[in-house]
Amino acid sequence: IQGRAFNSSGIPAGFDTQVNTYTTDRQLSPGVAVNDSGNFVVVWTSQDMSGYDSNIKARRYGPDGQPIGDEFQVNTFTTNWQRSPAVAMNADGAFVVVWSSYGSFASDDYDESIQGQRFDSDGSPVGDQFQINTYTTWYQIAPAVGMNVAGDFVVVWASFGSYGSDNLGTSIQGRIYNSNGVAVGPQSQVNTYITLDQRSPEVAVRGDGVFVVVWESFGPGEGDGSSYGYSIQGRIYNSNGLPFGPEAQINTYTTGDQRFPDVAADREGNFVVVWRSEGSSGNDDSDMSIQGRVYASNGLPVGPDFQINTYTTNDQSSPSVEFDARGHGAVVWGSEGSSGSDAMGFSIQGQRFALPLIFGDGFESGDADAWSSSAP
Repeated sequence: IQGRAFNSSGIPAGFDTQVNTYTTDRQLSPGVAVNDSGNFVVVWTSQDMSGYDSNIKARRYGPDGQPIGDEFQVNTFTTNWQRSPAVAMNADGAFVVVWSSYGSFASDDYDESIQGQRFDSDGSPVGDQFQINTYTTWYQIAPAVGMNVAGDFVVVWASFGSYGSDNLGTSIQGRIYNSNGVAVGPQSQVNTYITLDQRSPEVAVRGDGVFVVVWESFGPGEGDGSSYGYSIQGRIYNSNGLPFGPEAQINTYTTGDQRFPDVAADREGNFVVVWRSEGSSGNDDSDMSIQGRVYASNGLPVGPDFQINTYTTNDQSSPSVEFDARGHGAVVWGSEGSSGSDAMGFSIQGQRFALPLIFGDGFESGDADAWSSSAP
């Protein structure tokens, strides 16, 4: 696992640095969370070469990009595999890690379950590892987590089956926790479109606890004209977990598949969704491009999709986005080739943004596909 720190002006603070200190076997699936003070934590899967045994690792860093201690193991249930970690951090530096576990200390020993572990700002575990899903039939995978400045957090994941109406394939499930780690009600189904599969959920939580869930949907979708392809869907909730209306489609370019979304919000509640698109309404028709769409704090889109990558040869994939409280942030992704020095295979590319600039030239507010006129 490699990483590189950048200052607020986008200038790199040194060279790549290796995150993992344990170098036997494979280190996979990294995730990162950062707070406004610049503290951050990196999580990943450490997997043996057989692929049948793995655990969740983490390492903390200070604002200067220097590690605070060595890596440490997150999971305490160690039977079979643990994988696909995600992490979120609050303003004080406390954080929560979630992951998919084959087996559980709790009720779900049928297949994969969603597990979590809270940590204090000094990296000490807070309480025991806990099971998040209450629906335990079949498998629960691909968790994501978002946290507000106070430490309230939301976990979303893909579930094969549901307590709700979606029992055809995989559905999107979610559960809310307060800052003490107490669940605010049971899990609930996010998606309202229930034909075929819903996958790859991500979540962003605003400072007031309002949160946005996005995912990829397989089927005709909510207006996506592609016949049985993937579209990007989303839904907004208040801090008590009540939706501001049904799901709505995010992508306006509907040719080919739209997949692997991510979402981030600033302190004012504006948010950005990014994803991988097969083609583009911009100038990238070579193969896969990285697309984005901006939404105001009231849930209304600020213009249609826009293309993020400027290097347009070959594939662009696996985008991730993060913004700070001021609306300054970046999108990063994997690129097959580069306009820089790395032309051997896949490189890591990035683009910095400031939300006031995105809201400026070239975009006009619209409400043709707003999630809800009553959104906050």
